[in-house]
Amino acid sequence: INMEEYEAAKEQAKLDSAGGGEKACAQGIDLDVYALDELQKKGVPATNDLGKYDYTADSEGRYTLPEGQAKIVAIRVGDRFVDEVCEDGVLCGVILDKTVFYAESGGQQYDEGFITSTASDACEVTVRNVQVRRGFVLHEGHLEGRLRVNDSVKLSVNAIRREGLMKNHTATHVLNFALRQVLGEVDQKGSLVAPEKLRFDFTAK
Repeated sequence: INMEEYEAAKEQAKLDSAGGGEKACAQGIDLDVYALDELQKKGVPATNDLGKYDYTADSEGRYTLPEGQAKIVAIRVGDRFVDEVCEDGVLCGVILDKTVFYAESGGQQYDEGFITSTASDACEVTVRNVQVRRGFVLHEGHLEGRLRVNDSVKLSVNAIRREGLMKNHTATHVLNFALRQVLGEVDQKGSLVAPEKLRFDFTAK
């Protein structure tokens, strides 16, 4: 038995399980165990994602999500990391030093939005998927313009989508509480939190 390959396969199975059996980004950009090892060997720091909690609400419950500022620490196209990409329409994965985007986690879907170069408004990534692996947050989307590692960028989250996710996230907690009040012992088996719907899986005696 090749123990190195065995351990790599085991780690990949854990990553797939954490992502609901999907690749890091279902449309084609993947952060497998080898990509993660490469990032760590290069000394790329994990993403600081505390900015995803940085929002305010007014007296009527309307949320405001501030724009974020970050630096690009890695770019992935296909199955390799690149220092620069300048092909309009290309699908790429962007890893930042920090982010305000919420990555898919715990049954809650990811944020969408835009990553824009602070040097040129003509450079923009339309973010359509956000996943996290070993602390690295991968923002996947299609590029218009030119993007380089170490570029400073502006981050804008789709507030309407995030608000729908937040409301349905809260609703799962309310539903869980109500079920326990009515049925007694309830065991949560899973959940799906999307902007337009939610699903709560449970068993009860």
